[in-house]
Amino acid sequence: MNSLIEEIEAGSYGEFRKNESMKNHSTMAIGGIAKVMIIPKDIDSLVEIIQRTKIEKLDYFVIGKGSNTIFPDGEINTLIIKISNTLDDFCQEGNVIKVGAGFPVAKLAKQMSKNGFIGLEFAAGIPATVGGAVYMNAGAHLSEMSNVVKNVRTIENGKLKNYNLEECQFGYRKSIFQNNNNIIVEVEFELKPGNGISEFKKMAGNLEYRKEKQPLDLPSCGSVFRNPDNNHAGKLIEECGMKGLIIGGAQVSEKHANFIVNIDGAKASDVKVLIDKIKEEVKKQKGIKLVAEIDFAEIK
Repeated sequence: MNSLIEEIEAGSYGEFRKNESMKNHSTMAIGGIAKVMIIPKDIDSLVEIIQRTKIEKLDYFVIGKGSNTIFPDGEINTLIIKISNTLDDFCQEGNVIKVGAGFPVAKLAKQMSKNGFIGLEFAAGIPATVGGAVYMNAGAHLSEMSNVVKNVRTIENGKLKNYNLEECQFGYRKSIFQNNNNIIVEVEFELKPGNGISEFKKMAGNLEYRKEKQPLDLPSCGSVFRNPDNNHAGKLIEECGMKGLIIGGAQVSEKHANFIVNIDGAKASDVKVLIDKIKEEVKKQKGIKLVAEIDFAEIK
């Protein structure tokens, strides 16, 4: 019997990529070379891959659009499973929609607003997959994913499992999926009917605000820190004199201090040092402990 990696390389489970630069799969444009990447063709293929990794004791790491993750530099031996632009089935019955975890959440927001449904306008500028947005309970403009999620389908211990809204244990940029190692494969949303015009105007306004306030012209992973209670991380960082601070190829954005941008071939280590420096200074000057909402992939 062939090993899982041999079958992946033979194309048994979907698209195989060898020696793939993770810079191409990160909105921060940071990351080393992954020896093996698989883009599974469907949920059943992904389930079988996960089952085989357990049997063969192989490490794996699942990614979407890489909009909230910093990948390590150097060679990466961990099996990379990419679900962005795959697992993107879409099914709508009235105001309830089922969407694959690899579907872009911004595309979904625009599509549902165009169809005249309310609830996802806030997500039109979020550069993540549906699965990644639900995993982080992503939000903007005073709304978040937990307001529209009805059910989440995952792979748990190699088997499919459903979570209703309460079981997801959503909080501010939190969900149960950050703690239980489940892989989100499909999400069911429940929206409200609207007229299609006001939703589109609201979404356009949100996008214009994002363009005006955020450094969209440079690679980044979006907001770096969660906002503390009754405060804003960007404001605190700016008040501590760190707006524009550069370490290596990474910089605290001069446009929005809660963004770190890649200005010149930044490495994961540059971003890590910069984040630690920001946390240290804000704690020292303001007495506030900032919590990062971006992840450093712990893979080798």
